[in-house]
Amino acid sequence: MPKPERSEGDLNFPNVDSSKSSLPFLLVLVCFSFLIYKSSLLNEFSYDDFSVVVENYYIKNLSYLPSIFDLSYFARFGEASYRPIVTLTYFADFFLWGFSSAGFHFTNIVLHLSVSILIFVLFRRIFNDIFWALFASALFAVHPVTTEAVNAVGFREELLTTFFGLGSLLFFWNSLKASSKFSQRNWINQWLSILFFVLAMLSKENGMVLLLLFPATFLLASGANKIELRKSEIRFGLFLTIAFLGYVFLRFVWFKNPNPNPLEPIDIWTRSLTGISIAGYYLKLLFFPFPLTVAYVFPKAVGWEIARSLLSLGLFTGISFGIWRSYNKKLLFGWFWFLIALAPTMNIYPIANPIAERYLYFPLVGGVLVISECFRLILVRWNENFPNLAIYIGILILCVFSLMVSRRNLDWRTSGALWEQATKVFPMSSRALNGLGISYMDKKDPIQAILTFKRAIAINSQNVKAHSNLGMVYHGQRQFKQAESVLVKALKLDPRNHDTLTNLASVKIELNKYKEAEELLARSIEVEPFAVEAHIASGLLNVRLGKLPSGLAFFLRAAEIRPDFSEPWNNIGALYGELGRYDQSVEALKMAVQVAPKDGNSNLNLAVAFYLLKDYENARKYAKISYSLGKTLPDFLSALLDQKVGS
Repeated sequence: MPKPERSEGDLNFPNVDSSKSSLPFLLVLVCFSFLIYKSSLLNEFSYDDFSVVVENYYIKNLSYLPSIFDLSYFARFGEASYRPIVTLTYFADFFLWGFSSAGFHFTNIVLHLSVSILIFVLFRRIFNDIFWALFASALFAVHPVTTEAVNAVGFREELLTTFFGLGSLLFFWNSLKASSKFSQRNWINQWLSILFFVLAMLSKENGMVLLLLFPATFLLASGANKIELRKSEIRFGLFLTIAFLGYVFLRFVWFKNPNPNPLEPIDIWTRSLTGISIAGYYLKLLFFPFPLTVAYVFPKAVGWEIARSLLSLGLFTGISFGIWRSYNKKLLFGWFWFLIALAPTMNIYPIANPIAERYLYFPLVGGVLVISECFRLILVRWNENFPNLAIYIGILILCVFSLMVSRRNLDWRTSGALWEQATKVFPMSSRALNGLGISYMDKKDPIQAILTFKRAIAINSQNVKAHSNLGMVYHGQRQFKQAESVLVKALKLDPRNHDTLTNLASVKIELNKYKEAEELLARSIEVEPFAVEAHIASGLLNVRLGKLPSGLAFFLRAAEIRPDFSEPWNNIGALYGELGRYDQSVEALKMAVQVAPKDGNSNLNLAVAFYLLKDYENARKYAKISYSLGKTLPDFLSALLDQKVGS
């Protein structure tokens, strides 16, 4: 094979088909993909959406924006690792849509479509053919494993990392294409590439694998068999490495989560073998994406399960060898992308959920490149005997995948539907049963919730969340002894879980074990200084013990942490009333009504406070609102409504 000629300081590139405009094809791609995902706009919030969006007061107020850049980030924004770009998009979404689930889902769809467009742009350069680029990007857009990342607002990091990662590689490609005569353009593209690389990592840590994709992109883009670096590429590599090392320090030292989730201790050998099995399952999902669920059950590689690991290892080795022997740069690049992007998800470095469809979103870019190139080769080889066979098969696959996506979107309609589907696919999934139990709690069905949490614990006795949730249900049913027993077990499994500490303390208070409750609440606040429930419980405990100033201090701190939460304001108002400070009581209760205008208790308390101030007009006003909200009024307020007491 003759060596390609080079001019001094330049790289040779395949001639991209520029005779056709990309715009019509991009419009087809966008419209087709949007129609497939349009139904997800009707879906409610689900899964982690509640902790990172719905229950996240801080994204509603721009004054908390600086918290993204300090260690309070983890406590305020519900993330387990440092992903500030994702949190910034939640701020933006709230100011665009409020807490409209349709608005947040629309942003996810737009991000997914943007990723598909960037794949089209990249693959058009790789294939040098607009039609194969369209097929590959469409295959990505409607691949069923993308449904989890698109439908779950709380998993937006996958979309953002892939978007910025693709952008970074495209800017790098542009910098390679620019000749030395256009040094300014070259410089701009390189710095934009580094910027997008950093944004990808700040969206999710698996963006770090891009560092290995840059050399592969260089080899593919240059079309050269011999590596020849210009000074600009060496400079780029140096600054890229500095950016990478800076992020590593930021993520694993400076912004290390002080309270990481506890992980099951598994030795490195077992984790590695299990990771290989998981990678094999991801390969299966790439070609055969069913069944899909949010709660996979994957056995550890011990005993006979090691055979699965060896089979997966043999499969990957065989495919890798075959692709290497093919000398096909597209296949090599796509397969390398798939393997490198898959590596962080293999649980060799422990992760909370060892297997999830969203982890396949970024690797899928390389996977669809491999599939598309295989179809292209089939078309070339078999076209004479079977004209357009690959095209027909490709269209069939796109249609089948589109139907699967449309059906899968329905599973995400509500949390209850999502977890119910998960338990049907994997009835022995403790995590799915825990999610289903929570949906029963939301439906005010404690009996089913208790039974479901017990099933989750029977399957996995280490499920901390199921223990804690079961304790909460018992507490709500006033079965305090059972609640105490279950929550003590939960605390042994995770001694630093602030929710469990607070819930157990609340039970101890009901059992008149005040000293133990005080110690538990102190530990909870130490672990999580922004835990509003722990501050409220501490305030109630101090009031019960007759320590009114201390109780007031805890309530004021709770209101400072969550000004949008009515309970602290109600308690502050009630306590001021007991202290005879009625003006301050009214002001606090006004805040309670302001943040929760349809809360009957807040309106009733405010009516009482106005009555004590002899402001009968306002007392009548809020008593009427409280009554309309279903609250039973004390006699003096009933008399006021009946006009028996004049103003």
